[in-house]
Amino acid sequence: MKNGIDTDIVSEFNEAYQIRIGNIAYYMKNAKETVLALKTKYKQYGATNGTIVAQEKKLAKSGLDKLLDDVFISEKIGFDKPSINYYKTVFEKVGSYNLEEYIMIGDSLTSDMQGGINVGITTCWFNPNKKENNKKLNIDYEINDLKEVIDILAK
Repeated sequence: MKNGIDTDIVSEFNEAYQIRIGNIAYYMKNAKETVLALKTKYKQYGATNGTIVAQEKKLAKSGLDKLLDDVFISEKIGFDKPSINYYKTVFEKVGSYNLEEYIMIGDSLTSDMQGGINVGITTCWFNPNKKENNKKLNIDYEINDLKEVIDILAK
C-alpha cells in the first residue's frame, strides 16, 4: 500500500491496460493515402516506443502491419527513442548506415525529432496542432498534414 492505493496490482493493471490500448487504432488525416502513395517509391518503417502487445495489436487493427516494410518497437530492440542505440539497431536491421537515405517523420519533439537529430538524419515534425517548438530543436521540416511528406520527398 502506498498513499492508500494497493500497489500490488500495478503490474497486472499495466498488462491489462497495454492489451486494451492496442484495441484503439485510427489513421490521422491523409496518413493511409500518403503511405500508399509512397509505397512503390520508398521503403517505409514504423518506429515506436510503445509496448509490443499494444503496438502489434494497433498495427494489425490498422492494417499498417501489411503496408509498412517493418516496424521497430523499442521493447523488442531494447532501447527507446531518442537513444542513438535505438537508431543504430534500426540501421543495422534495415541494412544501411547511409544517413542520407533516412527521414524521421514523427509527432514527438523529445523522442522522434531529438532522436533524428542525435543520429544526424533528416527530421520532419508532424505538428497538426501547430504547437510551439519549445525545445528549440533545429528541425529540417515541419508539416501540418501528412500529405506534405510527398512534396518533401520529391525535392
